Amino acid sequence: MKKHFEFIWVAVLLFFQISCVKTHQTNNEIHNQFISSDSALNLISDLPEILLESDNISKRSNGTNHLISWIETSPDTSGNPYYEITVGEDNGNSVAELHHFHVYGNPVNIMYYDILSDEEISLKKWRNLFQNK
Repeated sequence: MKKHFEFIWVAVLLFFQISCVKTHQTNNEIHNQFISSDSALNLISDLPEILLESDNISKRSNGTNHLISWIETSPDTSGNPYYEITVGEDNGNSVAELHHFHVYGNPVNIMYYDILSDEEISLKKWRNLFQNK
């Protein structure tokens, strides 16, 4: 009976060890599909439309207001495949949200997120809307 109990105990420990290694490998594989948070922020900050809007806001406010961007959500292993990045105008007292983007990794793809329609639109379509604004 004692040997039977020891065998079961060893089997349970071996099972948990294998499960932990497999989970660790899976998380690493998923993590490698994402770009870094700094890269995602830079992709948005370097968009020509965002750079132009930043200059316009700074000029209009004599340098007191400026654009800022931040990460709302990050990709994770529970199914969220993108960074949600918000761009807003900071006037020193408050921030007005202006744009929302989803940045996917591997391959890198940027989508504009329209909060009113709760839909993603392509960067190309957003650019057409932005230019006609």
